[in-house]
Amino acid sequence: MKDNWVKIFADVEFLKVESAKRVLEENQVENYLMDRSDSAYVHLGEIQLFTPQNQAEKAVALLVANGY
Repeated sequence: MKDNWVKIFADVEFLKVESAKRVLEENQVENYLMDRSDSAYVHLGEIQLFTPQNQAEKAVALLVANGY
């Protein structure tokens, strides 16, 4: 994991997190997706979305404004 990055969003549905990632990319917010789900049990674990700490506030505001 990269230093000074914070988790800003997580869900068990990969497509929902991937969509949130796209919103951040369209707004030039660096991000990193980490899939922590269990491949044998799809709804165990979660997919997490991280951004650098200095972009976290902007990222959360963008996600909230887009219904996440």
